[in-house]
Amino acid sequence: MKKISIALFLVFLAALNTVFAQVKYEKEYRIKPEEVPALALAFTAALDFEKRIRWYKEEGLEATSIEGKIKNRQTGKRYSIEFSPDGTFEDVEIEIDWNEVPRLPGDSIYINLTRSFEKFKIEKIQVQFTGVEAAVQQKIRNRSIKPGPEVNTHYELITKVKKRKEVYRLELLFNLEGMLIRQDRLVSKNTDNLEY
Repeated sequence: MKKISIALFLVFLAALNTVFAQVKYEKEYRIKPEEVPALALAFTAALDFEKRIRWYKEEGLEATSIEGKIKNRQTGKRYSIEFSPDGTFEDVEIEIDWNEVPRLPGDSIYINLTRSFEKFKIEKIQVQFTGVEAAVQQKIRNRSIKPGPEVNTHYELITKVKKRKEVYRLELLFNLEGMLIRQDRLVSKNTDNLEY
């Protein structure tokens, strides 16, 4: 009976995936530093955080990753640093407020949301940096959230939306011009209660 329920759930997710750009399901759980790849430990050791990083393994439908999470005491910002399973750096996301998003892309993002949905509520905004490890590490050490030529910058929003009388949550990724580059419908997210 359990196998049938799981199979039906996976068929349901596949059906959703054909209707929407992509469905995102994540399961996240805490892991010990000893379980973290050496490359990821070396990357975060160079960041000079005064607090201990908490490590998590994130399993999705298509990929698995390792995440280091920390709240910076100086800035109060929450950092999430993501690595591949072998410890290769992927990106860093820093939680910010709407007023910290530059006017461009902020205005374009807002226009996109008002045109696409009947109603929306932004639950979380993160600035995302990718690129050359040394440049990203320097940006983190400088506690900078501003875009710069040395790293790729995107803005990720977790948003509750209403469209055609249906209410659901989306993870939206925008570039520096405010253009939508990825949209994932969130099926379940169990990271809201994580402590940093």
